[in-house]
Amino acid sequence: MDHSHASIDVQIGKALRAAREEKRYTIAQLAMQAEVPTKSIKVIEQGAKRASAAQLFRLSRVLGVELRSLFGECCNMQYSNPSSMLQKLRNDRTLSTLVEQVRLDRSGRYAA
Repeated sequence: MDHSHASIDVQIGKALRAAREEKRYTIAQLAMQAEVPTKSIKVIEQGAKRASAAQLFRLSRVLGVELRSLFGECCNMQYSNPSSMLQKLRNDRTLSTLVEQVRLDRSGRYAA
């Protein structure tokens, strides 16, 4: 399974588009509700641009899908030892960045 940045971006784009189409939203409707530029959604769906954590959070919230569902198989890591999973999460800068951006987004001090 390819977990390169490019393949993850493509996976997220496909999942985002599928969720949007399932809800029967146009890109313009989603952009307005999620407060994400239309052009950004277009290139994210194409896998040509990496979405920020705050953008993914807002898009998933509007679409009513779990954030992790946008990552598909990329996030289905199996750990035999729960403490190794916790250590991985503690060391994962991407996750800690996401949590911080979501925290700031909720407080109204952060705009991506």
